[in-house]
Amino acid sequence: MFFTNLLNNKSAILSSILIAFFLVSCAGTKKFFTNQPVRAYKQAPQIDISTPPDFKIIYIKSPTFNYYDYALIRTEENVDYTNIMVELFKLGKNIGNITITKNQICFMNDCAKKWPASKNFFGKVAYANLFDDIILGKDIFGGKGKMINTDGALVQRFQQSGQIIYYLRKQDHILFQNLNTGVIISIDKYIDPAKQYDIEDE
Repeated sequence: MFFTNLLNNKSAILSSILIAFFLVSCAGTKKFFTNQPVRAYKQAPQIDISTPPDFKIIYIKSPTFNYYDYALIRTEENVDYTNIMVELFKLGKNIGNITITKNQICFMNDCAKKWPASKNFFGKVAYANLFDDIILGKDIFGGKGKMINTDGALVQRFQQSGQIIYYLRKQDHILFQNLNTGVIISIDKYIDPAKQYDIEDE
């Protein structure tokens, strides 16, 4: 009887901890970009979800938001701009979308103009389209400090506003890191665990 009660209590405590952890994880997403999200936009802009998604593993570490799981990235080409939608997941369930358009960034329906949103996330080393450039694997800060590693990876390592930035791009891997503040964005190709050890016959 004692051990049964002990096991039941341990299960209840473990369940409570897991639920609390999940709620805290989700609650933190409300302040992803700004301390007080701009409410001028009633609804996040729509991206054409018929475009094929790109499966990725995304790691985000910042003072405002931490995330590590798989995500779906969709892009929609316009005449002068590429809209981006990143679908975030936790335990296999969608917990929200990051939508990036020409003039704004939205997390769920909390939207902000791009420049203040980027500055809040990246700190003083920021510009309006920094999120876009990282997600799309483009040069940042006009290609400052750009060089090519011996393995063919493109690397930008430079100082900006007194902070050291390291930005690496190669096939199926993007890494942005502020070595002073610890802000990290890492994007890797998602490999299905059931298929990662498949060997094709030559």
